[in-house]
Amino acid sequence: MRTSNVNRKREGIRPTVDFAFKRLFGRLGYESLARHFLNALLESNEPAVTELRLLSPQLERQRKEGKHSVVDLLFADQAGRRFNLEVQSSSPKSLTARLLYYLGRILCEQLSAGVQYSQLRPAIGICVLKFPLKPDTGGLHDRYGWMGRDSRKLADLQELHTVDLSKLRTPFHAVARMNAVEQWAYFLKWAHRMTDETIARVLPDPIFRQALEVLNMIQKTPEELWLYEAELKASRDEWMRLEDAHQDGLKRGLALGLDRGIEQGIEQGIEQGIELGELIGQVHSAQRLLGELPTPTSELLGLPPEQLRQRGEELMVRLMRSAPTRREAGPT
Repeated sequence: MRTSNVNRKREGIRPTVDFAFKRLFGRLGYESLARHFLNALLESNEPAVTELRLLSPQLERQRKEGKHSVVDLLFADQAGRRFNLEVQSSSPKSLTARLLYYLGRILCEQLSAGVQYSQLRPAIGICVLKFPLKPDTGGLHDRYGWMGRDSRKLADLQELHTVDLSKLRTPFHAVARMNAVEQWAYFLKWAHRMTDETIARVLPDPIFRQALEVLNMIQKTPEELWLYEAELKASRDEWMRLEDAHQDGLKRGLALGLDRGIEQGIEQGIEQGIELGELIGQVHSAQRLLGELPTPTSELLGLPPEQLRQRGEELMVRLMRSAPTRREAGPT
């Protein structure tokens, strides 16, 4: 038991576990963490987030048969902008559609009786990813919005930000000189291996000491630690299940590919056999008309198709040239 506690203390709490992520950015009294993170993602010419109010993460159904959705964290700032913070440990194909669906719902929920469209405030989604949203695309921080083909912005009512931790390339010794997004990415990826001393040296901004303090609270609170570890185990089990499914899919795909390859090979063999049979038949027919003994089929089968075709064409040329002579020598 003592060994387990030591190992746990050495690893620390992983911020990318859903429970820890929600505690990190949603704990009362520590609103400055979410505020700092959001301001790091916004452009310098945009209004800064100075106040944040935590909203219910449940998106109400628009109708009885509608879909019930729950987001990780939902905030409103002093300007009425809505911010949806999500963390995603895997990258399912439907993730982009789900994130856009959330933004649509968050935008629509602002409309009530008497509210004008002009009063709508931006809905901004932020998703921290451990894997690329799409293979071989994007950078550490990407921003998507309503843009025309000429790159002109149509509207700023919906935006999606992704922070892909797999794209973090900042070396340990250079983190302190990087921008705030890269520093947050480094913290989210490696906080479970960092101590107070490491934080002070690598991420000297006091905000990260506060962030580590929140993670340590989880470790020191039995109920929260139990929930965290249960979710961590569930996520690992899910990862193993997906990995097993992936490997099984590869095996099935390989077997199916081999089966299809064999079928395709048979079909190609039949087609090639028909072609060779027709070429050999042409050679034999031309030789008989020329009064020559047909070349053995076994010998012709040893020739490449192009050479066999060439021999047949040469025989046909000879046959055409000899046709008048043979006609004149025919019975009278």
